[in-house]
Amino acid sequence: LEMDRHLSDLDSIVTRYLGDSDTQPPLPSCSTDIQERNDAYEVHVDMPGVKKEDIDLNITDKVLSISGERKYERETKSDEAADFQYYHQERFQGKFSRVVTLPDNIDEDLAKISASYNDGVLNIVIPKQKVNTKQQSHKINIT
Repeated sequence: LEMDRHLSDLDSIVTRYLGDSDTQPPLPSCSTDIQERNDAYEVHVDMPGVKKEDIDLNITDKVLSISGERKYERETKSDEAADFQYYHQERFQGKFSRVVTLPDNIDEDLAKISASYNDGVLNIVIPKQKVNTKQQSHKINIT
């Protein structure tokens, strides 16, 4: 699929510019599946540990933008010293974003797009344009 190629390209760019995971802090994991159905595209994004109110969805010119923030479990006030330090940390905490270019055949009425969030999985349904399946007939006059 063309979308898989776009996601792969994006992941390659991130790795190229941010480096190897052994030398950099872990990047957020937003594993994404996009399914094509007869009447819609369904986007499923794993976002464990992210609260619904910390997720932002936008679509502009057939580009779906998903952003959010996984907040620190233990935050300290600026005048308090932390009573812990990390021995080992792999879980990403902070802001993240993902951009997906959608196919040209999505419905132009963007208000029809719906989203839900359950058990750490964001589900987005993007309707396709209705295709006229009626056969049209038209008499052509010869002049």
